[in-house]
Amino acid sequence: MPIAIAIPHTEWSLVAYTLTAQTAIGLAVASLFAPNKRFPRCPYGIAVLLMIGAAILSLFHLGTPQHAMFTLNNLFHSWLSREILFTGLFGASALLAAIKPRLPFRALAAVVGLAFIAVMGFVYIMPTAVAWNSWVTTASFLATALTLGGLCCALIVGACGGEGAPGLLAKAVIVAFVGFGLQCALAVLQGSLIAQTDISLSWVGVRFAVSFIGVIFLGVVLLIRRGSIDRIPWAILALIVALGGEVIGRAIFYMARTNFGL
Repeated sequence: MPIAIAIPHTEWSLVAYTLTAQTAIGLAVASLFAPNKRFPRCPYGIAVLLMIGAAILSLFHLGTPQHAMFTLNNLFHSWLSREILFTGLFGASALLAAIKPRLPFRALAAVVGLAFIAVMGFVYIMPTAVAWNSWVTTASFLATALTLGGLCCALIVGACGGEGAPGLLAKAVIVAFVGFGLQCALAVLQGSLIAQTDISLSWVGVRFAVSFIGVIFLGVVLLIRRGSIDRIPWAILALIVALGGEVIGRAIFYMARTNFGL
């Protein structure tokens, strides 16, 4: 019988933290494709706000949040310490790109963001967690970043407008489609790992169905209904649906660890 999605309450903060941070990273990557002149600043401003939220959310997983800074004392030995460091580094690089949206600063934010994804992956790759101990973990984080970041970038640019916005909007939707395509390509590998747990694969099907509806619908709304004011509420709804699929997927990810008894 399929089991319900139930993970320890402390790990819901990790679901929120990882998805928020990865969306911000995806925003930086998608925004890299914008033209240099009259670049819309909105995406990087939103990325900074997302990283502030991610930093706050990360504290809820700590037993003693007031000691968060001490985790940086173990940078040479702990991937978790490096993840906290990159939370700050990427937030700072996104802020710099928001203030000075020139190509070198935007490229810096994207590179730091991608390095942040790699660090996140190494936090979870461990021999004792069979469902995580693979390059698939890092690849799935990258896929989520491109999917949510691309959709969020397209929505923000579609709402803010400005010169160069139409071109960036189309490229951001393509980034989201590439991210979701990567997720689909990884689905077989992820499914084989999840099959070793007592998690029903039907949840994986639900997760991809929900994400597919959100991603495709948002892309269609933004690309086909360009210039239409009433597209924004529909696009927001589609983004929420896509986010719902990612939340289910990330909850399954943490359940897989729990089911291996860690």
